[in-house]
Amino acid sequence: MLKFIPVFCIFFLLTWTASADVPSYYVVKDAVPLLLRLKNSKPDTSKVTLLLELSYHYIHRLERRPIDLDSAIFYARAAENLSGKLGYFKGIGHAYLLSSWIFPQKNNFIQGKVYALKAVDNFQKHEDDILMAESYFSLAGFYSMLNEELNERIRLDQLSLYYFRKAGFKEKEGHVLKEIGDLYLLKDDLAQALGSLKHALRVYKSINYPHLQGIYDLLGRVYADLGSPREGLKYGLLAVNTAKKVHDTSLQQCTIYNRVGMTYFDLGDFEKAERYYSHSLKIAEEFKDLESIYEVASNKAFTLIRLNRQSESLKLLNDIVKKYPVVSNKARMMVDPVFISTLIQLKQNVKAEKYCDDLLEIASKSSSNQEMLNKIYSIIIPFYLAARDYAKSGKYLPLHLELAKKSNNRKSKYANFLWQSRLDSARGNYVAAMANYQEYNSLKDSVFNQTKIQEISQLEVIYDIEKKDENIELLTRQSQLQTGMLKQASLVQKITLVSIAMLLVILSLLYNSYRLNQKINHNMQVQQEEINRKNISLSHLVIEKEWLIKEIHHRVKNNLHMVAGLLDSQSEFLKTDEAKMAISDSQHRIQSMSMIHQKLYQTENMSTIDISSYVHEMVEYLKDSFDSKQSIIFNLQIERVEMNISYSIPLGLILNEAITNAIKYAFPGDRGGIITIILEQTMPENFILSISDNGIGINNDFDIQKNSTFGLALIQGLCDDIDGKLVINSQKGTEIRISFIYQPEAHAESIA
Repeated sequence: MLKFIPVFCIFFLLTWTASADVPSYYVVKDAVPLLLRLKNSKPDTSKVTLLLELSYHYIHRLERRPIDLDSAIFYARAAENLSGKLGYFKGIGHAYLLSSWIFPQKNNFIQGKVYALKAVDNFQKHEDDILMAESYFSLAGFYSMLNEELNERIRLDQLSLYYFRKAGFKEKEGHVLKEIGDLYLLKDDLAQALGSLKHALRVYKSINYPHLQGIYDLLGRVYADLGSPREGLKYGLLAVNTAKKVHDTSLQQCTIYNRVGMTYFDLGDFEKAERYYSHSLKIAEEFKDLESIYEVASNKAFTLIRLNRQSESLKLLNDIVKKYPVVSNKARMMVDPVFISTLIQLKQNVKAEKYCDDLLEIASKSSSNQEMLNKIYSIIIPFYLAARDYAKSGKYLPLHLELAKKSNNRKSKYANFLWQSRLDSARGNYVAAMANYQEYNSLKDSVFNQTKIQEISQLEVIYDIEKKDENIELLTRQSQLQTGMLKQASLVQKITLVSIAMLLVILSLLYNSYRLNQKINHNMQVQQEEINRKNISLSHLVIEKEWLIKEIHHRVKNNLHMVAGLLDSQSEFLKTDEAKMAISDSQHRIQSMSMIHQKLYQTENMSTIDISSYVHEMVEYLKDSFDSKQSIIFNLQIERVEMNISYSIPLGLILNEAITNAIKYAFPGDRGGIITIILEQTMPENFILSISDNGIGINNDFDIQKNSTFGLALIQGLCDDIDGKLVINSQKGTEIRISFIYQPEAHAESIA
């Protein structure tokens, strides 16, 4: 929490009083006239103001000494006591606010928080919107940016925002919205972060606030995190240009250049990335900010590696650690991995191992920090594999896998399986290597699919926020138009009343009124035409949105086809029938989902599909997929019903598993048979799906809980997804019967 206190303190100091503008820093002689006025003042509210100004002076004195903070506390306390005697509650609140900042400067955060709470309580009893807002913002600064405290900090900032907005204080409203957006960014809630930051930007622009480099920088980072680096780069460059325009020479410039470099790195333009990192590093060294120096130097060194300038990377790192010796573990965690990567590229494994030992020493002292341990193991395991130190690789692989399982980090899991496969292969254990490689491929495909889903969701977030911005601007213009119309209507009413009162000039007033009505009608006609043009524009936007949704379904279908193709290619390298069968089953499942997205893409109604035609197409696909000599007849009794994607995909996967199992196992040898598929609507929202065959059936004592295969487990899980009830019968064959209720809106809410 300590590092965040100065942020709100500076904000508070610059804004605690609206009665007078004060300089940023004071010197000793500035206190002399205040002390003289205080000596001759009477014990009234003016003296309270002088005491508060003196306290503020000592807080913000140039080259401040510890004794100056003692003086600041003395005058704040004097202002509090005098205000209490006078019943001057605003003065008491001001004194509390000053104290809530002074005590943290003396490393007494508990006392500072106590005074912030007192300020909030004071202004709740004695209403003052601006000071109430300042008090909540001050209190929020005492909460850290971790876990539940972060949520509380956001809540308090939102209360501060409410009162600043109520008071019509636009600049402060923008500051707090920016702070809230930054906090949501730390919370990884990118949608809320983007919404708050966009709102802050609108507020700033409405008052022509010039210092927009900070908000542009944050917007650039949010767009980059949302997977839209080019939009992020646009805002990053806006931040750079705005900072130059307002002559910003603060450390914030270091952050701006560093983030632009990171965006160029993500876009693969390493030359420009290296250039911006150089600017950032220069600013960090000017301010001697060690954390920024280590971070930016590490980023630049990684970029030099990508540019095949490994020697320059090593020289940069050596110069940095020589000039700024690395002491803290946090700094070592930034610098050591880059040293290892650089030295591996230069084939200096012996030197690289020294930095691995440093990281392991940090790990031994940070056994409770799972995130740090995972990062360290992810660095040293590939190094030991490359260095052919299989003993150490084998030692740390199980530890890394255990951490990945605890945190349910699927990327770490599939990386571990890949490393384990390489280790087994190096040791000659090819069976285990193949098994681990298959686990790696399976998890990697799962992560790939999830990543695609997240990318689509992130695109939807950006689309929704941008459309909201356009709607807000449209509503603002309409509001301004309506305000103008109301003023004109009011003017007409006044003219009418005056015309009634002034009988002597009634003819001239009627003439003026006629001319005015003509003007109003003309303006109304122009305004109506403008509204019509806007309606046409909005209809175009709706068409564009529908096209975008279709394009998303089309791309998802193409990606699923690509995954199926990759699985087909992978099967050519597999030797066992079981592995090939698993790949084939996965292809069928992917095809069942792909067909749904194909239908959504092809139909006008992009939210639902015709289940009947989908089932017929799936049956034809599965019949063609199994090159069987059996004579299997499909009896389809499917009612025409349309369902959304939340139900279509689970039903499609259930049908795929059930039909596949029936074809493969129900009719052994060349035996023929009938597979019956029924989907019927028993009540307005109740449906029954039945897949049955007249094959050999399963044992009467079969228990799905005890003897569940992957396919049956998948069917059970998918059945649970749609809140269905699964029953398996084995009388004259096998029947899988699922009853469920189709409630698309309730189901969508439960998923959300």
